[in-house]
Amino acid sequence: MNESTIKPKSTGKNIIFIIVIIALLAGNIVFILSWQGAKSEVDRYSDSADEIAALDRDLTDCRVRLDDADANKDVLERRIETLDKRLQKMRDEVIGISSMSKVAARKMQSMGLYNPEQSIINDLMKHPELIQQKPLSGGKMGFYDKKKIFVLNEYFVYAHFTDGHFHGTMILEYKVSDSGKISWEVLKAYENWH
Repeated sequence: MNESTIKPKSTGKNIIFIIVIIALLAGNIVFILSWQGAKSEVDRYSDSADEIAALDRDLTDCRVRLDDADANKDVLERRIETLDKRLQKMRDEVIGISSMSKVAARKMQSMGLYNPEQSIINDLMKHPELIQQKPLSGGKMGFYDKKKIFVLNEYFVYAHFTDGHFHGTMILEYKVSDSGKISWEVLKAYENWH
């Protein structure tokens, strides 16, 4: 046997062997790449499934909160209704003390006093200078308690005043100008020691 004949056969076998190895490597590379792609797709779908589950939990939580809010809304609406009735009853009691005519009240409203009696009471509380009695022990005289000021009618108010030690009451006459400004005149003051 000649060496020249053996070399070509082994070279041919080597080339075929190398081609097969390269093909197998290329196939493995393609397989690995496609497996990686498939794995990332599976991971993506897995992440999406987790996200869908989280969104579903959030949606359920929101529905529960909405149901709770609806129930709470009903409770709050009943509370508002109760407070409205109580407020109206208190207003009726306060208005019941007054003999102010509805015509006079409407006229005062047209002058800018939306709630005439409360406006008159609030204005009087801003005028402690109307109290002529001197305070004791460095106190300051004033109309401090709205519940102790009564609008008797469209002309007169009966009011309690105090400095914390000395108490008194007075009857005042008031007038409302066309611009809604209230002016006061003390008619009589009574001193009460308590």
